[in-house]
Amino acid sequence: MTIRKASFDDTEAIARLYAVSFPGILRSHEEWCEDLQPNPLRSFDDIFVSEHKGIVTGTLTLYPHTLSLAGERMKSGGIGAVAVLPDFRLNGIANELMSAAYASMRESGTPLSLLYPFKHSFYQKQGYGLVGDIHTLTIPSSSVPRFSERDDVHPLSDHELPALSECYNAFALENTCVIDRSHDVWRFALKRARKNHWSYWCHHTDDRITGYMLIDERDTVTVKEFVYLTPGALRGLLGFLAIYKTHSPLFIPHTRDEHFHLLCTDPVDVSDRMLYGLYPLSGHYGHGYMLRIVDVFEALLERRFRPATGSATFHILDDQIPENTAPVSLFLEGNTARVSRDTTPSMISLTVSTFAQLYAGYISFTAAARLGLIDSVGDLSYLDTAFALPAPHCLDFF
Repeated sequence: MTIRKASFDDTEAIARLYAVSFPGILRSHEEWCEDLQPNPLRSFDDIFVSEHKGIVTGTLTLYPHTLSLAGERMKSGGIGAVAVLPDFRLNGIANELMSAAYASMRESGTPLSLLYPFKHSFYQKQGYGLVGDIHTLTIPSSSVPRFSERDDVHPLSDHELPALSECYNAFALENTCVIDRSHDVWRFALKRARKNHWSYWCHHTDDRITGYMLIDERDTVTVKEFVYLTPGALRGLLGFLAIYKTHSPLFIPHTRDEHFHLLCTDPVDVSDRMLYGLYPLSGHYGHGYMLRIVDVFEALLERRFRPATGSATFHILDDQIPENTAPVSLFLEGNTARVSRDTTPSMISLTVSTFAQLYAGYISFTAAARLGLIDSVGDLSYLDTAFALPAPHCLDFF
């Protein structure tokens, strides 16, 4: 078996592979072939294939990204469209494709990788740690107040694309795991939205877009992206949903620290379901994307830390990338951070998947120690401070 980069000549074979691997996605062979053509998100050079005796047996796409960690822009590789022919599964082909992707990322100086897992346990064994979760309100529109700021919400006009991009970029600077979008990517996103009958609605303040929603209204009102820069934009977008349609329920995504339900008059599920007979249900919790540290040393070098004082040596357990297992130390002194191979008396042992969760600010070191996810001794509060970030908020389904 060989692993190589794909080319245009592989289009038909990859399309057939997708069709048998993703039967839940209703697309014709021609549509799969069309989707495989180069676009602003990736080219054929970003697609890996495994080949055995002239047969394409598996494939993986590595999307080149730049993501923001609260203002610090870092290169990342998004793993997607991992598929193996049924007759060739359980032979390690997916692992070989993943190893090829890791090697490619390390060679290009890409220290991080994101993906949406088809199975959490499979990618945890690959070194990915869960960092993204989402809370979704499933409430009737009558539970959302009709805030007066709703009058400033209007549909997106084509000439407003630069303003929409500016709003998104400002949001990225304040959040974690938000992926950069170029002008070409935005044009591609608008084309995709129109094809799927989704619509963008924007909150305007002083000729600026200060928030927007991407809405799928085909059956129920489902908000696919919810971005806001000001309290007024948040209230305007929520208030607009209250009068937008009479559909019930509304599906409104938000992260765990946003507390949208506190703005609702009666955050109760439309079916009036209860938990233990005492707690009204008002939504759902879901876990999504996972992060991997492809190059631990480089990732620490590039990360911005909050002011703290202390030092620690990390011993990372990584079965897939042996280079990551060499001890690496972090020295913190106020606003100064230094990364070195020199060891310190404070040794912290952990898996690379747990390190990814700590790196993204998804969990604190103190909480990880309490759960038994790391092996350490002593006070870790200085690391909690240094690694603190807003809750990860990935908006791209690559």
